[in-house]
Amino acid sequence: MYLPAERQASQIRGDGDLAGDVGSANAARSPVGGSASRQASVNQRPDGKTEVTSKFVQQLFQQQGRPANARSAASQNHPKAAAQDPAPGPETMHSENSHIAALQAELDELQAERSRVAALKQRLDKALGELETERRDLQKSREGQEAQLAAQREENGKRLKRERRVLEKQSQALLRLPGRKERNEVEALEAVLEQVRRDGKAKEARHRLTVERLRRQIVELQDRNAELQEEVRLQPEPLLVQANPDQAPPAASVVHETRHANGKLEQTFANGRRVVTFPNGTRRHFLPDGRTQLRFSNGDCKCQHVDGKVEYFYAEVQTWHTTYPDDIEVFHFPNGQTEAHHPSGLKEVVFPDGAIRHAFMDGQELAVDAVRISDAIQRPCPQIDDIC
Repeated sequence: MYLPAERQASQIRGDGDLAGDVGSANAARSPVGGSASRQASVNQRPDGKTEVTSKFVQQLFQQQGRPANARSAASQNHPKAAAQDPAPGPETMHSENSHIAALQAELDELQAERSRVAALKQRLDKALGELETERRDLQKSREGQEAQLAAQREENGKRLKRERRVLEKQSQALLRLPGRKERNEVEALEAVLEQVRRDGKAKEARHRLTVERLRRQIVELQDRNAELQEEVRLQPEPLLVQANPDQAPPAASVVHETRHANGKLEQTFANGRRVVTFPNGTRRHFLPDGRTQLRFSNGDCKCQHVDGKVEYFYAEVQTWHTTYPDDIEVFHFPNGQTEAHHPSGLKEVVFPDGAIRHAFMDGQELAVDAVRISDAIQRPCPQIDDIC
């Protein structure tokens, strides 16, 4: 069992005191010695071991040696007295034997005490070794903890430096941020810019439709010009279709057909409708009510009325563009949205959910009800079957 060094030393001192008490008790039981046998002397041997000699043993040997010396001195000084000294009797021999037995018992006790002291010393040395081992372990543990704390302190210092740099950058960025007034101005400019973007997109869409319409008009005029030039140059003889004079021809029957050298074909039907087919696939219909219809090869259709209204269908974007004689343009988009553009710059927009807004040239927009919209935007969307 492990005990601290101080506790083991106190136990050794306690065992030494117990041995002293045992020796004193034996000396008290001894017939000789008295108080002198209760004391002992400790002698250091040459081999380093400790030898304990009681006071009783020392006095015994002194008493045994003293008469011999005295008798020797007396015999030398008084030869007659020495010759007259009688030999020791049986009582003296018995007393000496008792003293020797007591001495032997005390020697045995001292040997046992010495063995106990050696065992205690061995335990103390073992405890000191364990204490030294524990001290070295604690020293190593402390050094490891100190190194860990130093590394942690260094890491914390680096982290604090990084955080300080980040905070400095953030503070500089905050200092460069605009104030409330500047932010309001920026927000207002962003709103204006967004409105300009929306207007630009709307204008771009209208311009694209206008360009497409003009391009189709140019193609139409070129075809018409080529048609007239070809008619003037060739003046072909008409190819008459024989009809039964007793029976009126049906409305869809061809009563007159002319083929030109450039591939153009003209057909006249019984109901008065005239169709001109061009080599590129474009077909022009001249209706009896005065309307003119054009069907282009890409699927677009155009219908021009006698009153000047023009209806155009863009097949690619599925959008109707109607232009009225008073220059009002109405657009019908495939998502259900309808727009009316007036010559004054006013734009009327009817959304698919029924909401109505007026957009002015200065960028302002106003939500209105159905009673404030024009008649042009209220007109139904043209149908492809009616036009083409």
